[in-house]
Amino acid sequence: MTTTAIATDTAPTDRLDTSRPLQRVTTRPVRFSPRERQIVKFITAGCSNQEIADCLGLRIQTVKNHLSRIYRKLGVSNRVHLAVFAVGHGMGPVSP
Repeated sequence: MTTTAIATDTAPTDRLDTSRPLQRVTTRPVRFSPRERQIVKFITAGCSNQEIADCLGLRIQTVKNHLSRIYRKLGVSNRVHLAVFAVGHGMGPVSP
């Protein structure tokens, strides 16, 4: 498994409030299984769930299940946010 540290806000706010002190930022380790890491790389390459399933010999529902776990681990809600995170953390794409 691979561990990636991500920064998380401990006190999120909707607007900038100058009367309050700045937010404290912490990092927490995120562990990806080798399969999750593969799927992240396919997502950063712009592959669809069906393309990922075909390339890895999986059912499309299995790919969706992996993506749900990945989203939950990172606190993202869609594949665009996942791709931005991955590229920003050096998890580049694979050749489809």
